[in-house]
Amino acid sequence: MEILDDDYTRNELTEEGGNLPYELFHNWILTGKWTVFLAILGFIFTGLFALVGSLAGTMVTLFAQLETAGNPVYSMISRFFQYGMLGVLIVVGILAFYYYFLYQFGSNLQNAVRYKNQSQFEQAWANYRNYVRMSAILIGIGMLLYIVAMVLFAAHPYSTPIPIAE
Repeated sequence: MEILDDDYTRNELTEEGGNLPYELFHNWILTGKWTVFLAILGFIFTGLFALVGSLAGTMVTLFAQLETAGNPVYSMISRFFQYGMLGVLIVVGILAFYYYFLYQFGSNLQNAVRYKNQSQFEQAWANYRNYVRMSAILIGIGMLLYIVAMVLFAAHPYSTPIPIAE
């Protein structure tokens, strides 16, 4: 199947801009600025997530250590948060790569359009492709975890309805 705007997609970014209209260049610059802005916001929220997750895990672990009565609930919560910290680190690492691809797309797209650099333009779209692939993988993992949680919830012995005596 042929792309309808094949003349525009195969065109080199030349000094004259080739056949590409000015509005397209302007929209690409705006797209680059917004994606860089959103990626920076994503980096900030990822850092806040890491900070809050590590502080919460540390506080619960310290709280469980201060409990001297030997309550099994506190020790269970402490172990859960210790393993949860590993999960937080994994999620932070994944999100950092996720927003890195978005940032690289925006900055490469801006530079490619400003300096009319075809290779940087192709690199920008390769980063966007990686961003979309990672989005699809994360959505798939989220759906899989949701299905597993629903199956485990349905299989729980207390999830059956309680008969009402009449």
